[in-house]
Amino acid sequence: MIDKDLIAINRKYNEDQLTVDWFLGKRCNYDCTYCTSDVHDNFSPHIPLIDLKRSIDLFLKSAPADKIKIGFTGGEPTVHPDFHKLCEYMYRLGIIETIVTTNGTRKAEYYIKLLRHISSITISQHFEHAKNEEFLTKMETIVKAIPDKNNIQIQVMFHPEYFDEAKEAVDFYTTNNIKFTLRRIRRIGKFAKLVNDYTKEQLDWFFEKSNQSGVAGANTVIYYKENNNIKSREVHVNEISGSEKNNFNGWTCWAGILNLHVWFDGTVYRGNCRAGGPIGNINDPNFSLPIKPMVCDL
Repeated sequence: MIDKDLIAINRKYNEDQLTVDWFLGKRCNYDCTYCTSDVHDNFSPHIPLIDLKRSIDLFLKSAPADKIKIGFTGGEPTVHPDFHKLCEYMYRLGIIETIVTTNGTRKAEYYIKLLRHISSITISQHFEHAKNEEFLTKMETIVKAIPDKNNIQIQVMFHPEYFDEAKEAVDFYTTNNIKFTLRRIRRIGKFAKLVNDYTKEQLDWFFEKSNQSGVAGANTVIYYKENNNIKSREVHVNEISGSEKNNFNGWTCWAGILNLHVWFDGTVYRGNCRAGGPIGNINDPNFSLPIKPMVCDL
């Protein structure tokens, strides 16, 4: 748990890397109670593959392939019928890092094959739909079949109503050396807010397990004051939101300079918070990255 007020945060990975968080489409085969209709449905049309490739080509105008990191979310990106073809296209172009966040409903063989053309997969376990008996067996099958176990991690969506199931899943991942992160439930949407009906026992367990060795590695550096000294430590970004320390109103934010959030219709924002509003559209051939930071208005 982060118990200090933050004064700055910074991403841990390469400073000169263009990072794209791409919301590929709204369509999803789940209907989680905490995911609102502005980010998911089961009927939105799929973006044609030719348009997706054109967007990739535009990213290459902003940075070389070996400096681009793309993370796909949704919706559920793997319901797109040409998603694997898109990943193969990026692989051939030499995109340095491709990450997919998925709900894990495809067969194990699908993910094993997909990992030949992408860097890593984050599989979110939504307990309203993904029951341990089937889900854990599938995760074990995938992990056993891939050469590099670091290429997969499970994001345990810690719903307060599924405490026993979450504990069982985390025990399984720990025992089988499967990387995982824990994430408190938020009401997803434009103004995402944490669910606050956790008990003290549940929150104590959450923060204890979030800091154990089996959890996927840190990806963010936080800075805080202690005894008039500025200190820092590395954390996983989920720990920031889990501790409700992600209120950055009034901060100078460099999001959008080397990282972007692309909405399913091509609208580009500085980050998935959408602070500052749209900065362009990836389908516009004249689109270019911002060159100045902004003050967070959320």
